[in-house]
Amino acid sequence: EISMSKSSCALLVVVLVSLTGALLPNGELCAEVAFHVALDGDDSNNGDVDQPFATIRRAQAAIRESNQSGLKDDIVVNLHAGTYYLKRALQFGPLDGGTEQYTVTYRAAQGQQVILSGGCEITGWQQGDDDLWTVELSEVKAGEWSFRQLFADGIRMPRGRYPNKGFLKIEGVSKDFKTLQFTEPLPASNLGSQDAEVVVVQNWSISRELISHSNRQELTAETPIGWVGHSHCLPKPGMSVFLENAPSLVKQPGQWYLDRKSGTLYYKSAPGEDLAQRQLVAPRIDQLVRVTGTADRPVQNLHFRGIAFEHTNWQIPTIGYGGIQAVYHGTTVKEPACYAVDVAVDLEYCEGCSLERCQLKRIGGSGIGIGAGCRDNRIVGCVISDIGATGVN
Repeated sequence: EISMSKSSCALLVVVLVSLTGALLPNGELCAEVAFHVALDGDDSNNGDVDQPFATIRRAQAAIRESNQSGLKDDIVVNLHAGTYYLKRALQFGPLDGGTEQYTVTYRAAQGQQVILSGGCEITGWQQGDDDLWTVELSEVKAGEWSFRQLFADGIRMPRGRYPNKGFLKIEGVSKDFKTLQFTEPLPASNLGSQDAEVVVVQNWSISRELISHSNRQELTAETPIGWVGHSHCLPKPGMSVFLENAPSLVKQPGQWYLDRKSGTLYYKSAPGEDLAQRQLVAPRIDQLVRVTGTADRPVQNLHFRGIAFEHTNWQIPTIGYGGIQAVYHGTTVKEPACYAVDVAVDLEYCEGCSLERCQLKRIGGSGIGIGAGCRDNRIVGCVISDIGATGVN
């Protein structure tokens, strides 16, 4: 015979619910279906804790199968420890999410660190004279890959820059806003035709343009510098400038340069630094996750928990980067459109979705995008750092 007080019985119910599932609004118990993904898994496995999948896409396929017949339980995908390198962004649609009643959650397995990376580890370095290391990247030479960020053991490394400290000051600006004269001499070598950039610090934004020609007195950009037609978004005498990304500018330890024509990556190390003992990662893709529904069928109840999103690329546009505000950019006020940079995690037509306790770092563009048709979504307890543009757009 077992005797319980009312308080003991209530406690037992709470414990049972926490172990087996959750209570629905109508008081019924909601069970939980769990899949597991691990770097040493296999996509031919059944996805349980002893036989995990190898990829997130395989877990997606399993969820879509369940969604076709209608979800009957919450679904959790447990990602086990490690860095998952993505060759293309993960795409989530209505069949990848939950319903008004049931949730789909991708989370780091308890106590484990999980990184979704859009980068690629670079190996095969050769040491040359004066602590200058090189590696040849065949995809870069073939025109299939380029990057403007490089991370060594998680630290963003600077490209070659002039001056290394402080700024140049503008003395004069041409009428077409392409040519700048300066109060002090520029580097002796012509910086044109090698992806070198001029960066102008404006009132509340910057402009960044490729250099077509330079000499000791002035430089000319390939495109007009700034947002033409708006006086506060254009270069003026007295404004600060620095130059970036040319082989002749790589002089300080940690600086680097990517020669897209030859496919050669140059890195200047500190004395005694061995690149074979460091992890160098460059981004390959612009986005990591895209969650996209439609006006008639939004993505519902899709959640990400405790995941780190890292390493996205950003390329300077062919029209240049004429900064306006909040990393929106354009060419001229007469053009009807302006542009935003890509976000690492993009939500459009999403309802009741969330990112909780996630990290976004080492990002080339912006962090999280909340786009058209989104409502009742949450970003909770996330850390956004070391990012090229805005945190939430």
